[in-house]
Amino acid sequence: MWSRRRTTSTVALPAYLDGQQIALDAFYPLEPNALLAVTVLSAQDDEEHAEWLRFSIRNFAAGYGDDEPEYSLDDITVAPLA
Repeated sequence: MWSRRRTTSTVALPAYLDGQQIALDAFYPLEPNALLAVTVLSAQDDEEHAEWLRFSIRNFAAGYGDDEPEYSLDDITVAPLA
């Protein structure tokens, strides 16, 4: 079915399962028979989430040493994308 039509853009829409059907959190105009892809996000308990945060902080800090240079705005040679 995906090969019948090409998608030109995608948008992420928050939604939930009401027990029987998937329902969008807010109105979004969809055409009849619109192709949809559903991603199911599993719930994490608070302790697992906290452990991932601690892991991320430890490993982020490990990527930088005490002798890392400090960069100023003058050191930027390519303008950021607007």
